[in-house]
Amino acid sequence: MAAKWGLLSWLTHDNSTPIVEAFNQASADMVDYHNFVVFKALHSDDKYLRIQDDTLTGNLASVDISTKENLEGLIKVGEELLDKPTSKINLDKGVYEAVENGGTNKEALRRFAKILSDERKFRRVAMPPPTTGKLITILSIDGGGIRGIIPGVILAYLESQLQELDGEDARIADYFDLIAGTSTGGLVTAMLAAPNKAKRPLYAAKDITPFYLEHSPKIFHQIGGPFGGVINLTKMLNGPKYDGKYLHSLIKGLLGGTRLHDTLTAVVIPTFDIKELQPVIFSSYETKSKPVSDAELADICISTSAAPTFLPAHSFKTKDAQNNEHEFNLIDGGVAANNPTLIAIGEVTKQVLMKHEDLFPIKPMEYGRFLVISLGTGNAKNEGKYNAKMAAKWGLLSWLTHDNSTPIIEAFNQASADMVDYHNFVVFKALQSDDQYLRIQDDTLTGNLASVDIATKENLEGLVKVGERLLDKPTSKINLDKGVYEAVENGGTNKEALRRFARTLSDERKFRQSNAGQ
Repeated sequence: MAAKWGLLSWLTHDNSTPIVEAFNQASADMVDYHNFVVFKALHSDDKYLRIQDDTLTGNLASVDISTKENLEGLIKVGEELLDKPTSKINLDKGVYEAVENGGTNKEALRRFAKILSDERKFRRVAMPPPTTGKLITILSIDGGGIRGIIPGVILAYLESQLQELDGEDARIADYFDLIAGTSTGGLVTAMLAAPNKAKRPLYAAKDITPFYLEHSPKIFHQIGGPFGGVINLTKMLNGPKYDGKYLHSLIKGLLGGTRLHDTLTAVVIPTFDIKELQPVIFSSYETKSKPVSDAELADICISTSAAPTFLPAHSFKTKDAQNNEHEFNLIDGGVAANNPTLIAIGEVTKQVLMKHEDLFPIKPMEYGRFLVISLGTGNAKNEGKYNAKMAAKWGLLSWLTHDNSTPIIEAFNQASADMVDYHNFVVFKALQSDDQYLRIQDDTLTGNLASVDIATKENLEGLVKVGERLLDKPTSKINLDKGVYEAVENGGTNKEALRRFARTLSDERKFRQSNAGQ
């Protein structure tokens, strides 16, 4: 037919314009084919939806025959198209073919509507970068095994105050530029900052304590009976006290393939490489410049929790930009920094010096621009369960295990945590910014409550009560001369301080959103 056409026939034939139709359809089909192939090759074909009907006939295929009958016919075409299967162009045959297991267009649109809704909600609540605000906000969580319940209780209260100010969808990760955690604090950090399918935090803060109550007895399985202590000691002499299998399975199931760069806000999680004998700090800020650090969050959490004598060391491999393998051989981050607050501040300061695009230019020691909440997991300072006379007689075994605790690990962890707290308090005080630093810690734990692993129902519930009582205690600071925490004059209670910090965090977030929208 077309072989006999001249100019007029190409321009108009049977109420259509063949030359325009040909160009338009060829262009549209080539674009669709290209998009389908590219999205398929990148394993993202579920993110591309093309809805098209290539079965139009007669006047329905016209672009301008706007009779009542034809227009109503096009409405029916659209309605019927919703119930047709999703399709893709077959360029060899020149037709659209149903996508296997693709469902109908209506089902696909419902799925895309959900994704779009989730994305909109994510954008609305996402924290704009510090460059749009006045402060850099940091949350830090100490290590301490099952005592992670204590900061869990504190975080639940803080999040509830944020929700009172900004609505029930408010989450901790929406307000902090950086969350740092060591050991059990690293796991809490991941729970708060790792994304779910809707790109919102995996856990609300109120869910942390129930998580510990449910899983701690399985992670730290207790051997009872008259020979329990002997069995535990024998195990610790020949290997870690716990095999870690349940913990590893739990963390991998929880975090899946989520990598460090995927977190909803920046995170810092310290570990220690037992082969290289040096700290390894996993920082979201460095995943681009140091691809080997962009490990799976599950491996990082397992590593920072691998407390010597309690849980096995953890090894894994990552690759750099040149595809070269790098092996990590890691143990508990508490060896390096059981209180990661200073590392968190240092990491931000380093990025400021490197002129990170999200961070405003501040002087390295300008602590007044930092707002820091540092949460401890409790200790037994006031109990005085050790003394020099007792320790003078200890050999290797006694330093490793004494009265359901591990003195040598406790000493190193507590010394590290207190020195960090002391340093921060002095610096913030000297720079007249002490109202920007809040450390919440309890040094009155006794007996099993001070343990990192005695996960009996009674002990776990006791730790919940410790956290609840801590909220009503006065804010405190470390007195390094006396080795105890003392009430801050006119500091109010921890609960009051958290309410004040929640207000500051809420105001900062709103200020940033206002600036970001300009």
